[in-house]
Amino acid sequence: MSSRQSLTFKLTVFIVAVCVLLIGTDIWRSIAARRVQIEEMTIATSNLVRAMAQHANDTFKEADTTLIGMVERVEQEGATPDMLARLHASLVVRTAQLPQLNGLFIYDRDGTWLVNSQAKLDKRFNNSDREYFQYHRTHADRI
Repeated sequence: MSSRQSLTFKLTVFIVAVCVLLIGTDIWRSIAARRVQIEEMTIATSNLVRAMAQHANDTFKEADTTLIGMVERVEQEGATPDMLARLHASLVVRTAQLPQLNGLFIYDRDGTWLVNSQAKLDKRFNNSDREYFQYHRTHADRI
């Protein structure tokens, strides 16, 4: 009887040991797979961040180029009605080509719109009371 109990005990220990090994192996494989997946996702996220940063940089460059062109044009040609009409047409086309730009506006020293990129040229708005306008009026640098 004792040998039978001993055999049953040994068989039970063997089965438990095999189950523990299988469970341990499964846990180890899961942890290794998780580590690999985290590394792959980190690389993918880094690539996405670089692509988004490049896109943002390109967008700022496009907007900056447009703004520099507007400033140079107004400085060289002045603010005559003919020049403002041509500039308005140019701004409408430019904002249609660059969906990143919501609108472009040129103000006079008093805060009144001289020209903008809206399809219909509306000059009745005045931004002299706005904080950003007051800041740029007192800070003449272009940065």
